[in-house]
Amino acid sequence: MKIKNLYFKIPKYLINTFPYLIKDNCRLMIFDKKKNKIYHKTINFLFKYFKHNDLLIRNNTKVLPCKLTGYKNSSKISLILLKNINKSNNIWETLIYPARKIRIGNQINFFYNKQLILSSKIIDNTSSKGRIIKFLDINYNDFIKLLYEIGHLILPNYFNFINSYKNYNYYQNFYSKKVGSLFLPTSGINLSKYFFIKLKYKHVKILDITYHFGINLYNLLNYNNYYFFNKLNSDFLNINYNCIKLINNAYKKKYKICAIDINTLLSIELCKSNIFNIIKFKGLINNFIDIPYNYTIVNNLLTYFHYPNTYYFHILADYCGYNNIINIYNEAIKYNYSFFYFGDLLLVKI
Repeated sequence: MKIKNLYFKIPKYLINTFPYLIKDNCRLMIFDKKKNKIYHKTINFLFKYFKHNDLLIRNNTKVLPCKLTGYKNSSKISLILLKNINKSNNIWETLIYPARKIRIGNQINFFYNKQLILSSKIIDNTSSKGRIIKFLDINYNDFIKLLYEIGHLILPNYFNFINSYKNYNYYQNFYSKKVGSLFLPTSGINLSKYFFIKLKYKHVKILDITYHFGINLYNLLNYNNYYFFNKLNSDFLNINYNCIKLINNAYKKKYKICAIDINTLLSIELCKSNIFNIIKFKGLINNFIDIPYNYTIVNNLLTYFHYPNTYYFHILADYCGYNNIINIYNEAIKYNYSFFYFGDLLLVKI
């Protein structure tokens, strides 16, 4: 099935192009799947909704300014960093365009204010038509700092703020700590530190996992067909022992287990075959799932209103029920909810 068959027209005036200046000011729609009812609330309602020992799981990945522009002699080269392969030697897997001009042994140089500040060398090819590149004479930590000066984020084309260092903080969740993702799970971008402090005061447990999005999501966004989705283990997931233990306990005692963002939902569900057997998970996975899917661990999902013609809208429709998602979006338009990355939030209870 092509994702475009799930197209749903959203009025342009309902698309937020910037986060709320005051976090926690966004609105909240709640859909109760069992009762098939929609409720209109604000974020403050969640302080009453979550109880003692409920779990709130969030992704602490930090988006990397992974788009670079370099030069092979006088030819302009566009480069996207996919993942770090070797920190000690600063070696990365990349996508390069135009790839036909790039051969093993070629050198690509990067400039800032017309000054050469970085050089690299192609050392291998990849099976996905990318290149393995080594950045020369710079260590990993200094290279990451440099990326925040010369690199650019992969952003939706409707964003209207300048892709520069001073705006990167607007495109990060405040709890983003682990650098390495091509894209950011923005469902938490309008949630403040104070929001989570108040929940912790009620003894709601806040769990952090690390999920870095790799080439799979990049392919998905570019080709817009989920059957094209590259079924490779290209995304990095780290769930520690404490998270697994608390999820097991909450599941057995039927507490609320809420995932912030769809990729957090998929991360937990993909581990469920082993969730009661492993003490931790750290490694590469693929977050593609076949739909329809039986969601059994995560019983609450907090997310934004996704693009209707995307894979993640398809997941949201599967989680809510396709007929239900149409009603939810109609209701959101009727009551002027803000859509997409910087918009209002949707809580789905199953």
